[in-house]
Amino acid sequence: MTVPDVLLFLSPQTVVELFYQTVGRKIIVSQIYSQQQSSSMLVWSHMISNVVVLLAQLLWPSNPGFQFPECLMANCQYTQLQEYVRLSGPWCQVNIGSCRFVLGQCYLANGEGQKALQCFQEAATEVEKEDFLLRLTGGEEEDAHPRLQYYNKVLRLLEDVGLPELVIQLSSLAITEAGSDAHSQAALWTRIFKHHLDLGHNSEAYEALTQNPDSSMQLDCLRQLVVVLCERSQLQDLVHFSYVNLHDEVVSIIESRARGLDLLAHNYYELLYAFHINRHNYRKGGDTENV
Repeated sequence: MTVPDVLLFLSPQTVVELFYQTVGRKIIVSQIYSQQQSSSMLVWSHMISNVVVLLAQLLWPSNPGFQFPECLMANCQYTQLQEYVRLSGPWCQVNIGSCRFVLGQCYLANGEGQKALQCFQEAATEVEKEDFLLRLTGGEEEDAHPRLQYYNKVLRLLEDVGLPELVIQLSSLAITEAGSDAHSQAALWTRIFKHHLDLGHNSEAYEALTQNPDSSMQLDCLRQLVVVLCERSQLQDLVHFSYVNLHDEVVSIIESRARGLDLLAHNYYELLYAFHINRHNYRKGGDTENV
C-alpha cells in the first residue's frame, strides 16, 4: 500500500485533507507513476517526499490549475474559500478572474447577490485567459464566443437562486458583448422579456420583445404576453401597447384564443373589440361585437 493510499483512509479534518482525498490524490499518483522509470522500484522515503512536494505545488495559489479553490467551491466550503481569496488576492497575479468568480459564488451562497454580480462581471474579462474559466463554460454552445458562454453560465446560476433582477441586469450587459451574433441576442432578449413579465414589468417586457431579432422567438414572446396579461386581467396595458409591425400577429393570437377558450372564463372577443376601438378601427370593432 502506497502513501497516497494510506492517506485516503483518514477522515478529512481540514480543507487540505479534503482536497487531497477528493482531488489531489489522483493527480499526485498520476504524476508519480508518469515520472517513474519502468524498471525502478518506488522507495518509501522518496514517495513521501514526492507526495509532499506535489501536494504543495497543487495548493500554492500561483498554480495555474486552480484545483484547490475549485475543490473548496465544489464542496461548499465558502467561508474558507473567501479567506483563501482574501489572503492570496493582494499578491498573487495568477487566476485573478477565477478568484473573482469563486468569490462571487461565495457571495451568492451568502445571499449577497449584488456583490456576487460585481465579481462575476470582473471575472468576465479573464475568461479567455484562464483554464478554470474556460472549463467552466465547456458545456455551453460551442459556436458562441467564450465570454457569452460564460455569461450564460452565470445567468443560470442567478436564475437557480431566484434573482431575476440581476438576470435582467447581466443579460443587458451581455447583449452589448453579443454584437452581431443574432442568435445570442435573441436568446438574451427572450430571457429579459421572461423575467420582466414574471416580475410584472409589463412595459419593459413589451419593449424587450420588440427588440428581439428572431421573428419566431418574438412571436412566442408576444403570445406569452397576451396570454399572461389576459390571465392577470391587465387588459389596459395589453390594449394600449403600440405593437409596431406586430398588429396583425396580436389580432391573430387574440382571435385564436377567443375560438379555443370558454368565453365565461376569458372573453377574448371583448378584448379584441377594445383593441380595434382603441386604434379607431370601428369597422373591425363592430364586426367583433357582432360575433
